[in-house]
Amino acid sequence: DLLKNKKGILDYLKHPLAISGLLVFGSTFVGNFFAFLFNFISARLLGPVDYGSFAAIMAVVGITGIFSQTLSTTLVKFISNFKGEGEVGKLQSLWKDISLLFFFLGLVIFVLFYFFRLPLSQFLNVTSSASMVGVGLYLWFSFLQTVNTAALTGLQNFNFMAASGFLGSFLKFILGTGFILLGIKWQAPVAGAVLGVSLSVLAVYLFTLLPLRSFVVASRSILPKL
Repeated sequence: DLLKNKKGILDYLKHPLAISGLLVFGSTFVGNFFAFLFNFISARLLGPVDYGSFAAIMAVVGITGIFSQTLSTTLVKFISNFKGEGEVGKLQSLWKDISLLFFFLGLVIFVLFYFFRLPLSQFLNVTSSASMVGVGLYLWFSFLQTVNTAALTGLQNFNFMAASGFLGSFLKFILGTGFILLGIKWQAPVAGAVLGVSLSVLAVYLFTLLPLRSFVVASRSILPKL
């Protein structure tokens, strides 16, 4: 019985679902470790006042991200259905339509944050108005990244999901810390932190385009048919 149980466990561990699950779990664990390091180091580098401003900015970003996350859930459902039905063309077109929609939506938000950076920075009690420009960039890139994450989830591409999760946390730690140090030199540490985090999101977005290369060439729209 013991040998049978061991064989069953080994067979389970060799299953693609188990391997994918372990990859996602491992990347999430390591990613959380880098997130902890970034929060710890940024708190030490920024100090109580600036770190409080940075935390307030990230809280605002989290609230505004509810919309994109909600749409992402719906997008995963459609992509999964199209994949199961073998409708590759519709799948590609849906990704392109939503990506274009989020691109222009993010652009509008970025422009709004740019022109209203002074009152927004005063409202959040942030000393540097450039931080608000960084927030606009972060939201823009996050909207685009949300579409790619939903596509990878719907396609069950767990390898790239795990890799992108690790890469995002790692680059947030590296770029965030590096730009905080540059920001201290430029007397705008909070703006540096926000810019570093924004660039990490952009890098992950570009990385997740690799498995979706064929989607970029899709030309026909299907939104009116949904």
